[in-house]
Amino acid sequence: MKLFISSIFLLLVAVVAFSCGPAKLSPQLFGETVPPNHCRVTATVVSIDPALQSSKANDPCAKAPCVASLRIDEVIGYGSAFSSPLAAGDVVKVHFAFSTGPTKTILPDLSQPFPGVEKGTRLTADLQGEMTRRGKEEEKKKFTIFGYQVR
Repeated sequence: MKLFISSIFLLLVAVVAFSCGPAKLSPQLFGETVPPNHCRVTATVVSIDPALQSSKANDPCAKAPCVASLRIDEVIGYGSAFSSPLAAGDVVKVHFAFSTGPTKTILPDLSQPFPGVEKGTRLTADLQGEMTRRGKEEEKKKFTIFGYQVR
């Protein structure tokens, strides 16, 4: 009986030991579904506007450019209420909320650091869409990126 109990105990210890794997080092950036008012794309950076968008010391857009043009390579999916359909080949102007620079140096306390982008960088991102009105009838599309993965 002691042998049986010892065997069961060793089996349980072995199962627990082998089921423990290394923890993931980085959190998953994108969920399985696209959030409302977002479009998930794979895109290439065509250009970066070198102008700094802010003069506030704690704003990342005062330390590195935040506006870039992206060429859409692939539309992966849309969240509900995304009002600006995109297609492969479209070039759109986007605002990077945490700048186009490497956030490790610009925002060292950011929990998910981003490597930064430059002309030619290929990335996957969720574009948050927004329509803004200018004048009576003119509407302008505005896209913001809060996170991305370089491909």
